[in-house]
Amino acid sequence: MKWKANRNRIVAGLCCLAAPLVLLPALRADGANAPPLVIAGESDRTAHRLAEADKLAAAGQWSDALEEYQHIIEENGDDLVPWDADKSHCLQARWLCHLRLARTAPDTLRLYRDRVDAQAAKWLTQGEADRDPRLLRRVVEDAFCSRSGDRALDLLGNLAFERGDFVAAERWWRLLALPPSQAALDLQAPVANHPPPTGTDLSSLILVFPDPQVDLARVRAKQILARLFRGERQDLEEELAAFRTLHGKAEGFFAGRQGNLAGILQDLAGPDSSLAPPDQDSWTTFAGDPSRNHVPPAPPVSLQWHASLADSWPQQLGPENRFTVPETSGNAARSLPFHPVLAGGQVLVADARYVTAFDLKTGRRTLWYDLLKDGRNGGLNLNLSLPAPADLSYTLTVADDRVYVRMGAQAIAPWKEGLPRGESDSFLVSLNLRPDRNGNRQRWLVKKPLVDRRKAAEFFEGSPVVSGGRVYLAATRYADGSLTTAVECYDADTGAPCWRGPVDLCESRGFPEAERRYRHHLLTLAGPNVVYCSHTGAIVALEAATGRRLWAVRYPSRGARTAEGEPSPRDLAPCLFAANRLLAAPGDYDRLLCLDPDTGRTLWQGEPPVEVVHLLGVAEGKLIFTTPSDIRAVDVATGRTLRHWMQPNDGTSRLPPFGRGLLAGHLVFWPTRQGLRVLNLESGEPAEEWYPFQLSRERLGNLALAHGCLVVAGARDLWVYGPESGRLSERLP
Repeated sequence: MKWKANRNRIVAGLCCLAAPLVLLPALRADGANAPPLVIAGESDRTAHRLAEADKLAAAGQWSDALEEYQHIIEENGDDLVPWDADKSHCLQARWLCHLRLARTAPDTLRLYRDRVDAQAAKWLTQGEADRDPRLLRRVVEDAFCSRSGDRALDLLGNLAFERGDFVAAERWWRLLALPPSQAALDLQAPVANHPPPTGTDLSSLILVFPDPQVDLARVRAKQILARLFRGERQDLEEELAAFRTLHGKAEGFFAGRQGNLAGILQDLAGPDSSLAPPDQDSWTTFAGDPSRNHVPPAPPVSLQWHASLADSWPQQLGPENRFTVPETSGNAARSLPFHPVLAGGQVLVADARYVTAFDLKTGRRTLWYDLLKDGRNGGLNLNLSLPAPADLSYTLTVADDRVYVRMGAQAIAPWKEGLPRGESDSFLVSLNLRPDRNGNRQRWLVKKPLVDRRKAAEFFEGSPVVSGGRVYLAATRYADGSLTTAVECYDADTGAPCWRGPVDLCESRGFPEAERRYRHHLLTLAGPNVVYCSHTGAIVALEAATGRRLWAVRYPSRGARTAEGEPSPRDLAPCLFAANRLLAAPGDYDRLLCLDPDTGRTLWQGEPPVEVVHLLGVAEGKLIFTTPSDIRAVDVATGRTLRHWMQPNDGTSRLPPFGRGLLAGHLVFWPTRQGLRVLNLESGEPAEEWYPFQLSRERLGNLALAHGCLVVAGARDLWVYGPESGRLSERLP
């Protein structure tokens, strides 16, 4: 394939190589209706140590200050430390130490390097010889500002690029040099020349290596190249123009070519370029992929669709063998539990007990897995009747020819006296897409039993995200009047734990004992990080490779109900990662939040207040989302409301969503209580060519799209619309 050939040529070329955003005021965390929140890993002791080291630095006692900064990095570097006055934003202690060291005067930096260079050079030499990311990361984590730091960052970016992790590659290179557009602005007030930050006076959390000796023109060219390879073209012309301003005369061998670097990049960014991977025609988890921002190609225009596929549909999803007219009034939209995926020519749907497959072409139904088969988990007391309880969510994930699904207990609730043994067990199950010779699909299973000795209850949250041969999911436990959520990590092949234990994220104290929750929260993969929105006052990020907490942000939770006393209208809403930004719509907060995925710093928060129902995705510089009355868009870079982009747009009508929609190519698919609407992504106006497809009220529910087939999971039924059978066969893998 042309894309693979170009990618391999450019990767080989790399292997041979021996505009700052304004920081907004911190979010206040003073929600009056929410239980007190504790961030796991937050250390007042380490914060005090850092403050004392800052005092030494301010007094000019640099020898003692440098020694203490390095001790903090080595002894307590993983601790989270608040850097703002109201403790709404916590960062890794090592990051804050590196920030301080990177901005010291040259003489002070030289003194620091005399302390750490010898060991850092050993790690670099061995890591470079063995191509070992762990040793190279050791240089960056424990001796970022050493003379070996710049080379380690460059090599880590190269290794990430080789394995196709273009987000991680750009991240490493951004620690080495500001991107061109930011660097051009920074010429007026270079970050490296800012006064050494102390205490809460940090004006910026941008960490950049202080005096790189590597070729910065090449580093910035590789940053742009990584964007091209992942298909990110937003603001690309601005980056190219800034690169020409900074490095217009830079020459060399780059991306398999010899010549002017700016010219090579311009050619690679041209309309005929095939660097970006082909559009991923798949739908493998909630919202399509682990970033929660999958935008598949647009399906064929509805008028070309053939009735032969629709003849096989709908298929019923519950135990009752009957079809009903969709109920769209009242709270019916809160009883849409199914979020299907597509894999191997099948639509896969899960509930608390079964995983069921439906053949895309024929609609043939096959039971793939029964959790209670042979009484293996017979203590469960499951309610599978439909419509489902409000807010119940069933999700599953497909990765590397396997299915991963959370099953078992439907309600997440505190321990209760007299609860039968096994009734509240939850499970993480791994299935093979292809059964063995005996027809079995189960690969492994992890059980999360009720723990009654301490009157504690522990549950898996929603189905996992999968990356790099590892499986990540959240788990919540009730104990001693508090609710604590952690992230767990398992080997994708064996189900063995990859970390020493679950990594706690946050704890809500004084949680109402009677509260039961049916919605199972999901993680988001944000490049090399795993992010969790608690919907109880915090967003927390971990490093996926190690499980180390990176940052935590508190926001002012209002509690589970709106100011009017109504339940939050938020549907299943994990964070969304796109355009190097992390977007969040917490269920207990009436603002959209945009955070930096590496540090958690607030890039913007939405104004005016808005109650989101679904975050549909980011494309063409717009974040598209639904509210209880309409669908809207904001500029993803600034948070500015795009007032022309709203439906209904007459200022008086209401059109509530009915299921989660999606973005596809240049289109937005939006299920509403009055039927499916298809909008033009650029203008927000109805797509005229799809108008005949929007007349039926049957197409209501959560949507998925792959292979040119639109899947609609309603409260009871599953519908699939797609091309005629022959054309569908051409699209299937």
